[in-house]
Order: sequence, then C-alpha cells, then structure tokens
Amino acid sequence: HYALALKIYGQFTSPIRRLGDYLNHVFLDHYYFNKKVKNIDELEETLEEICADINHSEIIAESAEKMCLELEMSKYMQEHLNKQFKARIISMDHKGIKIMTENNIMGYIDLDEFYRTNKLETNYFGRIGDEILVTAYWIDRLRNRVFFNFNTKKHLFYHTFV
Repeated sequence: HYALALKIYGQFTSPIRRLGDYLNHVFLDHYYFNKKVKNIDELEETLEEICADINHSEIIAESAEKMCLELEMSKYMQEHLNKQFKARIISMDHKGIKIMTENNIMGYIDLDEFYRTNKLETNYFGRIGDEILVTAYWIDRLRNRVFFNFNTKKHLFYHTFV
C-alpha cells in the first residue's frame, strides 16, 4: 500500500468493532477537525502505549475464546467417544496431525501413540486438506483436547503409498 511510506498514516474500519479503529477516529477528530492537538507528536508516546495495551488485550481475548471453544468441544465429544467421523487434515508436524471433523470439532491424532499401539514402523504421508476417517477415543480434560485415531490401518497405508 503506497500510504505506508508516509510519515503519518492511519487506516481504520468501523469504530464500533475495535478500540484501535475507534482511537483513529478520536485522534482524527482531535487533530484534524477540532484542532485540540496542535502537534501530532504530542499523541505519539500516548498512542504507542495505548496500542501496546490494545494488542495485549486482543491476545488475551483470543486465548480466552480458544480456551472456551476447546472446553465446549471436549464437553460435546465426551458423549461421542468411540464414534466415527469424517475429518480434514488442517495441519501436521512430526508429533501428530491436527484435524477438523465435519461437525467442526478440532482434534488431534498423536502419531507416536498410534504407531506404538498398532506396532507399526511406517510414516504417514497424508497432506493438508485430505479427508480421513477417524474415531474419537480420548479427551484430555486438563487441556480440553480431543484425541482421535485413524479408523483403520488400511486407511493409513493408503496414504502412505499415494
């Protein structure tokens, strides 16, 4: 965006949605329209502190929202253990696979646990976006995480050789 190179730049949306957007409206009103502030530099130090507080508050709010969602998902899944679900892979790393079921439940497949319990020495070569069949088998109530397993070994090997 060309305006980012300017010394003074602000962008905002609806002032109702976020405090940062609201402050843009307030500062614009004070500086430009009502001339309550003669020098924009007067606002700079205050603005940096306010922005740091806003950022910190948004991080806390997002974390709280995530924790609430995980809690409600784990409560719901308590009644659906040992049931089969269609799911999509949304991320992967060397420890496991993060999935989202078709009814929007976030869950995990612990690959170390899967290979250990099924005595397999192969690797999973699925891709993000792949649809898989999973079974909910355990809920970690301390972290409110739902753990799933591949539905069958056959499904695992199908992805291993694709």
